[in-house]
Amino acid sequence: MPLTFMSSKKYRNYTESDMTNALINIKTRRMSVMNASKTFKIPQRTLYYRIKKTLEEEKYTNIEPEIIIEEKPYLIEETESISEEKLDETIIKIESISEEILDETIIKIESISEEKLDETIIKIESISEETIESISEEKLKITHEIDILEQQIEDDQIKNKSELLRRLFLLKLASK
Repeated sequence: MPLTFMSSKKYRNYTESDMTNALINIKTRRMSVMNASKTFKIPQRTLYYRIKKTLEEEKYTNIEPEIIIEEKPYLIEETESISEEKLDETIIKIESISEEILDETIIKIESISEEKLDETIIKIESISEETIESISEEKLKITHEIDILEQQIEDDQIKNKSELLRRLFLLKLASK
């Protein structure tokens, strides 16, 4: 028994005038290949093949091919109006999205700036408190040393008073 295969391919459901109109719209850049394929119901591969074929023919013959517009001239006008509407809608969407993104970005930057400012203030305050504490500790030490030296001077425990006075003077300078 011979094997029979069922073909799953569907063949042409478009007319030659649909093909020529699609090619005109593509060549004049009124439509993309994808849009022409959808509008005229012609497979994209077929359109690409025909465009390539006509370009090769033009290359070798240097003659502009004549494309005859037969039926459906209304499709060109309809496509132009649809394209303008889609363009306007797209522009409006892009502008609104851009404004939303800009607003969100500004809000994020402001919140980040406020957070960083708060963090910086807290760090400065903590550093200031630490610095003040360390300075006051140093001052207490110096004051304590001055008191000890003055006590030693009064008790005549130090024999070289000029050295003691010099040290006392330096300590008083450091405490200011």
